[in-house]
Formats: sequence, structure tokens, C-alpha cells
Amino acid sequence: MHKHADQNHSGESPDGHSKFHASAPTGDWRNQERYAGRLSWGGDTLGAVVALSSVSAEQTTDNNEMKYDANGIPTLFDLLTRETNSAMAKIEFAPSEEHHYMLSSLYTEFLDHELRNMYQLRADRARSATHNDTTNPTSGDLVGVPVRSYLQDGNYKTSTFTNTLGGDHQLTGWKLNWRLNYTETESDVSLPIVLQDQTNPLQMPSFSYDRSNPNMPRVQLYTTVSNGAGGYIRGEAVSRMNQTGFGAHNLLNYLINLTTESVVAKTDAEHEWQMGNADARLSLGVQLDQHDAGSPGSSSALVPVGQLAQANGLTLSPNDFVSDTLWKTDFERGFDATYVDNIGFRRQLNSVMDSLIGAEKSIRKVFILQKPATTSAKMFSAFTP
Repeated sequence: MHKHADQNHSGESPDGHSKFHASAPTGDWRNQERYAGRLSWGGDTLGAVVALSSVSAEQTTDNNEMKYDANGIPTLFDLLTRETNSAMAKIEFAPSEEHHYMLSSLYTEFLDHELRNMYQLRADRARSATHNDTTNPTSGDLVGVPVRSYLQDGNYKTSTFTNTLGGDHQLTGWKLNWRLNYTETESDVSLPIVLQDQTNPLQMPSFSYDRSNPNMPRVQLYTTVSNGAGGYIRGEAVSRMNQTGFGAHNLLNYLINLTTESVVAKTDAEHEWQMGNADARLSLGVQLDQHDAGSPGSSSALVPVGQLAQANGLTLSPNDFVSDTLWKTDFERGFDATYVDNIGFRRQLNSVMDSLIGAEKSIRKVFILQKPATTSAKMFSAFTP
């Protein structure tokens, strides 16, 4: 289970220490890495504080999904690393009791690094199949079942950067407060998924299945061999899925980006006086808001990246990144599979796509979002609370 550490630095103040102070707690707890540091200094009229923190946690999703309506037995494996980072700085200056100034800045971001190894056994496309019943079978034998693979090294990022300059003043008969704030936010999604499909029946598995327990079917894999007459039959039993026998490689790249910027300026003034035997108070305020939002939209086009790489003399070799490390799993699927080095494969994919963008201008929009369109809104308000 993933837990977020408290990283709210907005209440930090240099006034808590009259002299220099430093702290740097760290820790590793239940697959989490936590780092934090804080420096502060305070004097008679000037104080400053800087704080940093980071939390990183690994989250593994081990999942089986069955689609009995099509007699399919897909398998899914998903690995996530989540990270939250934050940094803040604040300066306060009080040259006298009547005047106080402050400048603060806060940046925080939430990151999801998603590594996906997903394989679907597409039983409805088997070369041949026999089942122990025509409706709701509990067992069967299938020959030449194509597998589809989903490999992904993706990122979700949400960040906020906010800065505030302000002052509080006690003037003759008046209290005056003012604040100027600039904030920008960004939401960015980059999920390049490489879809691999088996095209050679001799690379496809055959399997028998037992789903007497519908919540956890068991599968026994076999090789697929030629019957010598243009057809295919089941070969020898195997314990591990073939993760390198794919003939088609396509890129499905999900891209989403949204940024916002806002500027808020406000001031409040208050005057108190005695009117006869009654206390009187006058409050005035004015605020200006400006908000801008920009987004180049989203993209989810399909690119035949394997075919294009081969046509342009480029190397795209996902087989080189299939490791010998078995999946960590609590499921008894009946067969094993190993991790794919998604990070290494993503580096190779980026290199291939950079070269293809130079050669195939038409696919630029698939891998790179274009210049954002911007909308703007302004608001001016004056009030007397």
C-alpha cells in the first residue's frame, strides 16, 4: 500500500528559530524512500527558511483478467513507482514593528513512473480449439493462440509552482495589507505503449485450460508445431511464455499536456476611529485576477514503428530487453514469464523515434505535442467588506 508523507511546507516560517538551524530526516519504510532537509536562520529583522522533501515508493499491481465471453484468458502485470517532491523557500523582513514584508516560493510535483508488462492470450483467435462443452466450458485445448504484448515506460506528472510577495503595514490610522501571487501548474502524460503481435503460428503457444475455479483458471502452455499437411498441432509442454516471438511492433503513444498560469494582486485597507461613543471601522479592498490556460491537446495515434524502423535502417529490438528475472506474483497461472527492461527499451524507442521524426515529418505529431493554444480570463473586483 502506498502512503504519502506530509509535504506541506506552506506553513514554514523562519521565525521559529532565532539563530541558524538545520535538520535532515531520512528513512526507508515499507518500500518507501523518504528524504527531507530544512535550513533556517533568524535575526532581529530578517529571517529565512529553505526546505526540501522527497518520497518515492514502489507499487506492484499483479493482476489476472479473464474474458470468458470470448473464451479468452489474458494476463496482466503492472509495476508503478510513485514519487512526490517538494521544495520551498521563504524570506521575512521586518525593519520595524509597523512594517513587515515576506517573499515565499513553493514547488511541488507528483510523479507516476509506470512500467507495464502485459500479455494477452487471444484464445478467440486460436487456429483450432476443442472444449468440453459448447456453453460455459470448464476445460479445453487450443492450438496456435496468438499473444499480444503491451510494453510501456510511461510517466504522469502534476506540478504546482506558486510565489507570493506581500507586506503588512501599520500606518497612521490605517492598516494596509497587500499580496502579489504568481502560480503555474502543469499536467503532463506521456504513455508510449509498444503493441507486439505474434504473426507466425509456429511462435504462438498452444494451451490447455482448466477453469473449474472461474476466478483463477490454470493454463498449461505447449509449443505449436506443423502437422505436415498445412495445419498445426500441439507440441511439447513448456513452463514459460515465449516473450520474443513477435512479428509486428506498433506504437500507441498517449500524450496529454495542460498548463495554467495565474496572477493575483490584492490589497486591503482598514481604518478605525471613534464616532461619538461608538466605534467605527471602514474596510476597503481591491483584487485583480488573470488566468491563462494552454494545451496542445492530446494524441493517441498508432504508428507502425517496427515497419518504419526497418524501412529506414534503424534498430528496434525489444527482444534484447527481455530479462531472465521471473515475475514476482502471488497468482498460480500455470506458467511463468520474466520482466522486460522497459526503461532500456524506452531509450531505444526514443532514439528510433527521433530518427523517424527527421525522416517522416508526418509522424511528428504522434510523438511530440505541438505549440499550445492559450485561453485567457481576467477579473477585476473592488469591495468594501
